[in-house]
Amino acid sequence: SHNADRSRLESYLAGRGLNSVQVEVVLRIVAGESGPQIARAMCYSIGAVNSARDAAYRLGRRAPRARHGVQT
Repeated sequence: SHNADRSRLESYLAGRGLNSVQVEVVLRIVAGESGPQIARAMCYSIGAVNSARDAAYRLGRRAPRARHGVQT
């Protein structure tokens, strides 16, 4: 189910060292949300979202943000 998949991904990301904000940002990116959409939904500035995303990419050795369609 969708909730079980989300829960497994959340546990995996947290296990890789991401904090709760970074995990939520990554989950929203995976769901197809843009940076501004994530910022509005989470009540964070776009800068805070970008910082969380960048930290998650560094920790997870993720591909560059353009590949994921995230706006800066």
